[in-house]
Amino acid sequence: MSFCENPKATKPNFSVGSLNIGGLKSRSAKVSKIFEVLKTLSILVIQETHFFNENDTLYFRQVFEPNFKIFHSFAKQRSAGISFLINRNLVFRKVEQIFEIEGRCMEFNLKLNLESILFVGLYAPAKANL
Repeated sequence: MSFCENPKATKPNFSVGSLNIGGLKSRSAKVSKIFEVLKTLSILVIQETHFFNENDTLYFRQVFEPNFKIFHSFAKQRSAGISFLINRNLVFRKVEQIFEIEGRCMEFNLKLNLESILFVGLYAPAKANL
């Protein structure tokens, strides 16, 4: 019997965090900050990435993709963009992105064992520059 089929299996243990990074296009100390935060988390949502397209994420993917499944919501303006990082050590059956508002909101469903958990990442700036 696999773990997913066992109705008496223990609930998954994981931690979730959020970080406003204020832009990630440069290879700076911000990547080190993310690594530091990720030491204690299974899932991290990063706001204000300033990623406009896949090309902007190349370095970010090189650094994080070996250990994390990554989802991006690209920005249309500078102070926007959301990324989700899910640790590959977290045992899950399926991840599906189900909703997005470009660079402002991203929602996905993570299926763990017999449970399904909805995650929402939201970036709403203090100024009305939507």
